[in-house]
Amino acid sequence: MNTEKILPHNPELEKAVLNAWLSGECPSSNPPSEKLFYNPAHMEIMSAIRAIHFAKGEIDPLSVSAYIQTNIKNPNSTPVLLSEITTGLIAKSSYETNLRQLEDLGQRRQMVWHMEELKNSIGDDTFPRVLSYVSRQMRDICRSQTTFTASTGFPNFVCGVALSNEAIVKPSEIIEGVLRQGQKMVVQSASKANKTNLAISRALAVANGTPWLGRKTLQGPVLFVNFELPDWAIHERAKVISQGMGIGIPDHFKIWNLRGVKFSSTRQLLDEMMHKLEKDSVKPVLIELDPVYKLYKGRKENESGEMAQVLEEIDDIISETKAAVSFSHHYSKGNKAQADILDRSAGSGVFARDVDAILDLLPHEEPSCFILSSSLRTERNISSFVFEWDYPICRVRTDLDPNKPKKRNLKKSIQDLAGFVDLIQPQERVKGSELAGRAGEVLHISRTKAYELIKKSKEAGLILMDPVTKKYYRSGEAGPFGGGPDNNEPF
Repeated sequence: MNTEKILPHNPELEKAVLNAWLSGECPSSNPPSEKLFYNPAHMEIMSAIRAIHFAKGEIDPLSVSAYIQTNIKNPNSTPVLLSEITTGLIAKSSYETNLRQLEDLGQRRQMVWHMEELKNSIGDDTFPRVLSYVSRQMRDICRSQTTFTASTGFPNFVCGVALSNEAIVKPSEIIEGVLRQGQKMVVQSASKANKTNLAISRALAVANGTPWLGRKTLQGPVLFVNFELPDWAIHERAKVISQGMGIGIPDHFKIWNLRGVKFSSTRQLLDEMMHKLEKDSVKPVLIELDPVYKLYKGRKENESGEMAQVLEEIDDIISETKAAVSFSHHYSKGNKAQADILDRSAGSGVFARDVDAILDLLPHEEPSCFILSSSLRTERNISSFVFEWDYPICRVRTDLDPNKPKKRNLKKSIQDLAGFVDLIQPQERVKGSELAGRAGEVLHISRTKAYELIKKSKEAGLILMDPVTKKYYRSGEAGPFGGGPDNNEPF
């Protein structure tokens, strides 16, 4: 049987997609691959469109025709065909639907080709390799088909009667009162807060079903995705921390070491993850991503739109694995004791708005101790408490007050400001504008930074302002009225 004669395709659908590009009505950012097309002439036209698009040229029938005639030997397409495509009565408003249907037909053809490959290899030694390859391709096609089916329509409304009669079934709690199956959680803190060690202890606790920081956990398979540490380092930490916790490392605790492994997108990472999980028949209840910035792939942390894409990709991981996902994030610069928990993390605020659970680790005044606070979407916020890291043991400290965060190191701040204060000579009185100019000449800093240092020096009590002349002088040198700061006066 000649399969070429029965391969699924739709010439009018191919023309509709081409028409959207040739007529300038296409809303897509990039043209689709020419491999989606079955007609050789249509493939040539799309290949030309892509070349012109990425060269930032103007796409129209004339430029496409000229490109084909110049760059393709013995072309199948003709100017007449281009004219037919652009003058046909084709709906331009349904481009995305047409493109998805074209992708669907292309996938069906791929399935036929893959079945032929498999059939042809049955009698020789290449069969295991071909079977593995075809299985991966088929799985990707099936996953894409499922996504397409789910995305073709929105869910129906839920009416009051159905809601009244519905028995609410909540997802299982992975960490009691904090995180449920299918949710995502961020653990945010300053640097040197042992975020990776805490993630390892959390993963081990869930894998064993033992408490984590006093909270019960649901025992189940765990996948720890390690992007950063060398294999030996995280293996050592997992062994040492498990021994410190007094628990073992069950076989369903999995570490995926990806340090130095290149991947182009989260989609590629997820496809490989699903392949390995299905191969090992593992259905994790929790996935730890450490650190999450490895998913950025050049996207900027301060851009809310780009970080929203990253979080949507994490949603894809949740959707396909059905697991809860936890990851760590770092504070922005500065002391965060007075900042709201939603405003402490670095970059875009989308992290705080999007996740289901935030666990915040604020340094406590006691060394090696941290105050754990929460902001939870579906659960009641847990009362803040203090825990201590005495590596490899992490323990709750009920004897410490969670209302005593670490204070700013005023001694170090004063030392850092000493050079700035030296710009004011003994017994000298100087205006703020003059002091800022002097700082620019001597310290090579901007006026904005200079005024910031004036404010900090004043708050630290290193300089004072004469309330009459509005000039600054060194602390300890009495002014006309005995000196002393006047915080209500402008610089």
